[in-house]
Amino acid sequence: MSEKRYLLRRPNQHKARVATLAGREGFSLDASDFIATTSAAIDARHFHYLTRFMSHSTPPLPVNASSWTLSSISTQAMLVNTEVRPVAVVTVLNSMVPIVAREWESLAPKGVQWLSVPEGKTHTDIIIFQHKHLKEVARAAYGLPHSAEIVRHWFQGKMFGYSENKIAEFVSRLS
Repeated sequence: MSEKRYLLRRPNQHKARVATLAGREGFSLDASDFIATTSAAIDARHFHYLTRFMSHSTPPLPVNASSWTLSSISTQAMLVNTEVRPVAVVTVLNSMVPIVAREWESLAPKGVQWLSVPEGKTHTDIIIFQHKHLKEVARAAYGLPHSAEIVRHWFQGKMFGYSENKIAEFVSRLS
């Protein structure tokens, strides 16, 4: 029996076997083997144990809605700052907008900005962006007054594959 088949036949021992086999010459464990061994570990025989363990574990700590919202906004601001995404949107209760305004300096990295757009009677969208031209793009997306020229240049830049930084340089030269 091959080493890989052994991993699949005895899923409850797969961690120790992987650690032991990983050092052997000629042994390789690719992603499909890992998925197969992991999924085999959670089969009908082990499902009862896992659900029993989860039902006896301690309940999660109570989360304050304000801290949850602020941490979500902070996370999205970091993603915008590191250019993982050009714009992020977090929907919050209307009562949270003044708190976000007060806490913004501690939530977001320097240079990241935000815009609030009412979304219905009880909620507001907090739009997080880094480049100034994205404010106009966001305003256009929500049907608010915006600069059509900036949105047109942004659209053309994206259509032809330019990065957000290059579009920002070009738009800043226009104004």
